[in-house]
Amino acid sequence: MTAAAANSEGVCRRRPLWSRHRFAGTGPPGWRRWSFLFLVLLFVPGDFLEARVLRHRATNFSVRADRGYRLQVYRGIYTIRRGRESVTRMRLRSPVDQRSTAQGLASTARLRGTRVVRRGRTHRVTGQVGTNLVLVDIVGQGPVFTVTKYSLPRNRVGNQRARRVRALTPRDVAALRRIVGTARGGIVSPLPPAMPMRRFAQGGASALVPALPGWTHNGFNGALAGGRPGQALYGFGTPGFIPFYIASGNAVFTEFPKNFGGGVVVTDVAFIPGSAGVLGPGFDSAIYSFRFLAGGIPHEGIILSGTNDNLFYHSYISVREGLPPGIGQALVGSWNSWDPSPAVTARLAQTLNTLRTTAVPGNPIDQRVFDRLHEAWREYIRR
Repeated sequence: MTAAAANSEGVCRRRPLWSRHRFAGTGPPGWRRWSFLFLVLLFVPGDFLEARVLRHRATNFSVRADRGYRLQVYRGIYTIRRGRESVTRMRLRSPVDQRSTAQGLASTARLRGTRVVRRGRTHRVTGQVGTNLVLVDIVGQGPVFTVTKYSLPRNRVGNQRARRVRALTPRDVAALRRIVGTARGGIVSPLPPAMPMRRFAQGGASALVPALPGWTHNGFNGALAGGRPGQALYGFGTPGFIPFYIASGNAVFTEFPKNFGGGVVVTDVAFIPGSAGVLGPGFDSAIYSFRFLAGGIPHEGIILSGTNDNLFYHSYISVREGLPPGIGQALVGSWNSWDPSPAVTARLAQTLNTLRTTAVPGNPIDQRVFDRLHEAWREYIRR
């Protein structure tokens, strides 16, 4: 039967839905496009449609966030906040691997109930500050890692005030992850990561030392020495015999390399003003900044050198030149915690006080600068 015959017999053929729509001129593909847009508008949250781009032009950073969020920037730390909810993103340069960076972060943050776990290619630190749950993800292969911190309110049993705070849900975390996933640009933060530390005791002495892969530590007669070649080296309370008197500064050039049995050449020694006589009567002593080559690798650090007619006594800390900050400051902490015997406690305290209050231009081990950055890093995690 032909179409004309069918019409002549009263058969009614319904027109396709799309052809009766006012956009029928576009044909089926046009109708499908408008249908898809209708579904998007129906199911996408309203806040997302009202999202806006937050920018920090000085560092070329941008992020897309829902209405009500604001952007705060401090030294390469980007915080997107709305009320008590916040997500913070930073890129951090660390001299150690992802796991050690996460452990150092956990020890610095002072969170309650801190845990460090690995999830695929990410290390996660969790804990609690007040009534807020803090979750930090560390991603990357190094030396630059992306650190993302989520902070959200969470109920606590027994706290009536906290019960009025809406409980944390997976949807909250997902919403913040969606926001930070749109981040672009930004700079690497200068904040130094904290290093994981452990107590080491041997040979009548003990100290808190970096708990890092590949590091070794040895103790003998109250002295400690260790490190990792090509990364950092240290020695506390090391004595050495000399046949005749050598000035303490010259001894750094001639006697210090003998600790290693070869392969070390001291290239520069500079007196730190105000440190003369730090070991008291009986020694020509001072603190010096110095540079040396170990196996051809340049190192820089600080050394306390003391000499008399037959003894070269020294303590030092050093890091490879160009190494991101963190390890040098950890070694300052090791020096501070070194406890060979009660008899030298006062002398060591005097030595470290001189070290901390003396600026060493161009040296990576500057405790006063580190203290300020360290407090900023702790505040980053806790706020």
